[in-house]
Amino acid sequence: MLPSVGKLPFPKHLVIKGIASIQSVGKELYGYSEVPFPLLETICFWGMKGWEVWIPHEEEEAKAFPHLRELSIKLCSKLEGLLPKYLPSLEKLVIRSCEKLVVSIESLPRLCKLDIVGCEQMMWGSTIDLSSLKSVVLWDISTHICSTEIFTYGLLKVEEMVIYGSKELTSLCQSTAEWLQDNSSLCRLEIWQCPQLPCGVAEEEEEEGQEQLGMPCRLEYLELNQCERFEKLPKSLCGLSFLEEICITDCPKLVSFPETSMPPQLRIIEIEECNALKSLPEAWMNNSNTYLESLSIKNGTHSNTSLLQFLVVNSCRSLTSLWSRSELPDTLEHIKLWRCYSLASLSSGGNLPMALKSLIDLHKLRHLQKMTIPDCPKLVSFPEEGLPLGNLTSLCIDSCKKLKALPNRIHKLTALKHLSIKNCPSMAMFPVHGFPISLASLEIQDLNIFKPLFDWGLYRLTSLRNLSIGKGCPEVVSFPQEESGMMLPTSLTHLKIQNFLNLERLSSDIQNLTCLEKLCLFACPKLKFLPEDCLPFSLLQLQICDCPLLKQIWEKHGGQNYWPMIARIPLVIIDCLIMKYRPHDQD
Repeated sequence: MLPSVGKLPFPKHLVIKGIASIQSVGKELYGYSEVPFPLLETICFWGMKGWEVWIPHEEEEAKAFPHLRELSIKLCSKLEGLLPKYLPSLEKLVIRSCEKLVVSIESLPRLCKLDIVGCEQMMWGSTIDLSSLKSVVLWDISTHICSTEIFTYGLLKVEEMVIYGSKELTSLCQSTAEWLQDNSSLCRLEIWQCPQLPCGVAEEEEEEGQEQLGMPCRLEYLELNQCERFEKLPKSLCGLSFLEEICITDCPKLVSFPETSMPPQLRIIEIEECNALKSLPEAWMNNSNTYLESLSIKNGTHSNTSLLQFLVVNSCRSLTSLWSRSELPDTLEHIKLWRCYSLASLSSGGNLPMALKSLIDLHKLRHLQKMTIPDCPKLVSFPEEGLPLGNLTSLCIDSCKKLKALPNRIHKLTALKHLSIKNCPSMAMFPVHGFPISLASLEIQDLNIFKPLFDWGLYRLTSLRNLSIGKGCPEVVSFPQEESGMMLPTSLTHLKIQNFLNLERLSSDIQNLTCLEKLCLFACPKLKFLPEDCLPFSLLQLQICDCPLLKQIWEKHGGQNYWPMIARIPLVIIDCLIMKYRPHDQD
């Protein structure tokens, strides 16, 4: 039995948590007080596994909780029945994971936030006023009872709405269109698992002469997720003059976007797991935004510049090209392509180099800062003009099986700090003028570059701190290659050598790396010699993995005795086992 805290005059916050043996909450909690909980503002029930029923304070129900602003009930799986009906000051109601509970919304005149997740049923009073609601989350409700009139006309001041549909809830999507048409407050809309969604969108567009579907003028964020029958966005999308971000995920029948101009304020496009989508609309990728231009002219100004900054396309298996005949918006700062296995070019023109030379000016993206291209096995090459020279700081390319070369003029990317090329076995062409001297990090793994390693010009990279090289250097027997006079930049602090199949020894020239702190030697099966007295004094960590000959020598001779220089290294790891550790502050 709970204590009679309702008669206490001063508490403003009450949490009742994890009392598994409580089966009912009723008069004993109210405390037989004339005005129970006179100043209470928030109450939270959490993890009451045995709680089955909330018995209202029958005689004084209208007087209880006069100042209660927030009510939260979470993880009470056996609770069923109804909640208190009269809560005149309630502003926030949160019910989560109460599978048997019926949530009744009646006398809540000040309710601003409604968050209902994982409940049995919702009931709306026929005369309830919902005009104060600003945030609504309806998620995974077994049975939903809500009249079309309440949904369409009762939520006109909602600013944020998340709908995760049950069967009855998704049927309301036919009335959603009319509600959106009249709602001028909505800023954020998320719709999940609503299979009937296209009924209010596509059918209206197919009727000739019908007025286009109106949309809320202040909508800033739109997300559609797991809408299995959704096929296309409405043409009126371009009229969302405040829309900044659109996210579409797991809509397997989405085939097209509206062939109209991009919403004028759109900055972010994220499209994931839409396997019927073959390309993005030409008009959305065009620098000349006709809708924005006409809108600006009406307002007495003139501008035709897109604001798109962030483009993500992930796991769209049918996507063969991103756009057709238009230029990329030059405002793009980040492009990410991930698991687009059919992507053969950045345009639908076919061969990537020809298409990009005549149709797309990738080098004009003067604001581009980061470019990541993983898992695009049909990508062949970059455009002939290369990449933008101004602000690009990071370029990562991974698992592009047919990519033959790095972008032209890569040595002129003076802002580039991080360059990573991995798992591109067709890449055999080395940059004619080498790498940008601005690089601080360089990772090269699994390439087939035939140019000898000593000709890479690594010594010119005077800002390079992290260097990782793996596979594709069969000519290397010693590293650095002392017989060729190869030099590494003395700025290096981290060096990783991996999959050098013929490497036999580290040469004494490695002592010139006076800033080197970490040295990693991985998967070098012939490596058996370390320089006896020439490891850098700055070295703090030595890691050796899958180098069997070197490990045998260590175990046979006792590494610290056989290589005296190793005795000064604080941390030595061999095949993931710490062989030697000494804190840095000890001699």
